[in-house]
Amino acid sequence: MFHRLPGTPALFVGVMLVEGLAACDPDGLRSAEHAGPWMEQALAALDGTGLSGAERMDAVALLAGHVRGIAQQARAAGPAGNPEAQLSVTLGELMQAHGEHYPALTAALDSATQHGGQDQALEFGPQRILDGLGLLIAQRSN
Repeated sequence: MFHRLPGTPALFVGVMLVEGLAACDPDGLRSAEHAGPWMEQALAALDGTGLSGAERMDAVALLAGHVRGIAQQARAAGPAGNPEAQLSVTLGELMQAHGEHYPALTAALDSATQHGGQDQALEFGPQRILDGLGLLIAQRSN
């Protein structure tokens, strides 16, 4: 799934997922004793890419923030549902009452429904982030 950025093994994404899941447990992996190891692994995965230390830190923060957000949405949805299904219900009510005011939202929802594009944020976001990092790294290597 996350193979687009050369030199970024699955371990990098794995530590991002661990960090994101840790965001759901305030007393768990976010503690200082756990933050060091996953950050070390993520930063080490970016060694040799030509990114500066600040850029590597920002890349880790960007991926962790995305995964954390998705994990928090899943936690808020509770064990009985997924966040996208709950959002769909809320948006469905909005669209029934005021859909004519939101043509872009209507078109996006219709497209997602017709083409099966729901519930892909955890995969789509990191892929786009890693694609962008891959472009930056490639530009610098030329």
